[in-house]
Amino acid sequence: MEQDNDTLKDIESDSKFVFKLIKDILIFLITLIPYLLMGIIHGILLNKEDSINYFKKVFVFPFEILNNLSTWFFQAKYTAFTTLFLILTFVLQIIFLNPNEQLLQYFMTHSISVTSILFYTNLTSIFLHGSITHLLSNLLALTIFGRIVESNFKEKMIYIFLAAGFIANIISNTISLFSGDMFYSLGASGAIAGLIIMAILLKPFQFSNLLIIPLPIFLIGWFLIFLDISGLSNPNQTNNLAHIGGYLSLIILMFTLEIKNRNKIYIGLAINVMLLIILYILNTYFDLLNLI
Repeated sequence: MEQDNDTLKDIESDSKFVFKLIKDILIFLITLIPYLLMGIIHGILLNKEDSINYFKKVFVFPFEILNNLSTWFFQAKYTAFTTLFLILTFVLQIIFLNPNEQLLQYFMTHSISVTSILFYTNLTSIFLHGSITHLLSNLLALTIFGRIVESNFKEKMIYIFLAAGFIANIISNTISLFSGDMFYSLGASGAIAGLIIMAILLKPFQFSNLLIIPLPIFLIGWFLIFLDISGLSNPNQTNNLAHIGGYLSLIILMFTLEIKNRNKIYIGLAINVMLLIILYILNTYFDLLNLI
């Protein structure tokens, strides 16, 4: 995959956007009462034109927030397009597929799909979701990690998303087929797992508010990976195998990358391994302190 660094725009992180949003809201709250009072005073005693300007500053603010959010969201236009497409397919799923479970299963992936005519479901299932909560959690992760990958690969972020999801489903279905644990699966989580592993290797120190407080993306990514690995021994409705498959898809996707991008990921891998070792040493050190 080639990239044109001259055409890549500076895509702002969610952490920077949230910081600016909080700052603007605080300024608004501090100036709200003074602006309203000044508007009333000017309207009754002074210049009515100035009064309108003061009221405008109060009532236009929510629209400015929405405009800033829209501008930030569409900075990463390919991630935004993917997000909107997933919302559209979910709406179509609710209208046309959910009322007929048998029809829905023609688009969900299954363990036998790796060896049957249903092979196409390894791709179509990426665009289906089990609930609005399932969709929203995936869209949040897609927005955070997709923007990081897009900042480096531009429109090829979509190819990485689709390829990771496809590979993730094949890995999950193959393992479940051989283990005899057969099930239907749907969702973009495997595809997003591919974006997560790519993002933490490309920009490990970029901050994100995905877990509410600002944290470096490598910490958030490895926390999610740890949850998926732990989930393998505690089966639930989440297809952790597909998530693991999404992380492993990077091994295959590496062969499609340009040398300079491969080198960047190798460097990111070395940084991540070093950071994990440091965290492990610190954790061991504090555990020893507690024993003393």
